[in-house]
Amino acid sequence: MATFAGDDDGVSDLLRRVVLAISAFRSDQEVIALLRQVFSEGSSPFKGVLVVDSLSSGAIESEIKLHGWPVQFHNASYNLGAAGNHATRMKLAAKYDADWCFAVNADGEVRFDAIRQLVRTAIAHENVGAVYPTRFRPNRGQSWELARKTFLPMSPPVRTLRTMEMDEEVLWSSSNGALYNLAVARKGIFVWEDLWMGWEDLAYSWLLWKHGWNQIQCSQSVFTDPYEHRAVHLLGRRLFIHDKPPWISYYTVRNLALFVRRSGSGIRGWLVVLLRFWQEATLAVLFKKAKLSRIKLLSLGLIDGILGRTGMIISPITGKHAQKSEIRQVQLT
Repeated sequence: MATFAGDDDGVSDLLRRVVLAISAFRSDQEVIALLRQVFSEGSSPFKGVLVVDSLSSGAIESEIKLHGWPVQFHNASYNLGAAGNHATRMKLAAKYDADWCFAVNADGEVRFDAIRQLVRTAIAHENVGAVYPTRFRPNRGQSWELARKTFLPMSPPVRTLRTMEMDEEVLWSSSNGALYNLAVARKGIFVWEDLWMGWEDLAYSWLLWKHGWNQIQCSQSVFTDPYEHRAVHLLGRRLFIHDKPPWISYYTVRNLALFVRRSGSGIRGWLVVLLRFWQEATLAVLFKKAKLSRIKLLSLGLIDGILGRTGMIISPITGKHAQKSEIRQVQLT
């Protein structure tokens, strides 16, 4: 039996139960690098490998054909967004004769030993819907993310030192590096695609919880989170903030409000939305560029979230209202 780079014991049987599902959008070189890694020994240890892209340049598909890699490539003719991409990957992965789907973004890690450990954790517990790695955040003060125990998010709980030694039950975590049970997808449970971008991980985790699926954070599988942060100081405290484009501001607040509406979080949930709005607005004014634009988009996102407006409203290309041709729903053929 062949061994693969990153194996801890030379056994690939566990990975034969897994579909590797990669999310892509304007990330050709990153995705190609992941595929080269996966097929570095000539064949993949996974049951299947798929890539879901939007408005593809053709580079990924050309590389797949060049090497003859057995990769299912799906390209949407419009921007699926993170939510649509997540749902599409789960729908496609559910068609394979496999038990699990390892979901990863273009900037994520595909380490066979770590994924195998996620599978071991999944089969060691009952009724598991998702298993998440323990996340190390080098760009956030060399910190470790702790288990999330609430659905109402502000900042993820972190510690400078790694303190988690045992697997823990959690309520949610990021989909980048998550192992999902394909039995969930086969029951027709998918993320809300009309969120388009932002908090789709939270929404899917809540759906897992709502339908009675357990979620576990695996202490023995470590994922290096690539999320970019920079340190700022406010009132004597060191904070870590991101400098994503202004258009993200709209979805940050709107989708959190949509989640509160749909999950029935009540007054406490709306207080979290308002607190998040205040936090994002304060950080924008004090530390970020395009301050006025960010404030306007945050305000519009809050209003649309309260009113229940969904889909791609603000274009990531122009930062303004999307054209009608851009606003479509995912339809798999």
